[in-house]
Amino acid sequence: MDNKKLAADKIKNAIMDIQEYIGNGEYNGDNPPIYLLTATLAIKALENQIPIKPNLEGDGYDNEGNLIYGTWLCPNCDAHYEIDYDDYNYCPICGQKVDLSDIN
Repeated sequence: MDNKKLAADKIKNAIMDIQEYIGNGEYNGDNPPIYLLTATLAIKALENQIPIKPNLEGDGYDNEGNLIYGTWLCPNCDAHYEIDYDDYNYCPICGQKVDLSDIN
């Protein structure tokens, strides 16, 4: 098993542990308890650590008719970044970890 898969599995297990701790997460009062809010934020932060491949946008064609990709989009918030200039491991806008292995 590769390290990326192992790390993603650990994160998913941590998320399941938190979800089990908080139960179904439903609360009928006006102000949810702080542990529920904290657990929800922790789950979102952990989910952002699982790398996702970005969407790609083409901006022209080469001499052989192949699409040339010039922009990658964050898979979480759709922020746009230039392939040749914006080499981030995480989206600067939302913090989603991105897997740029196919374009680097």
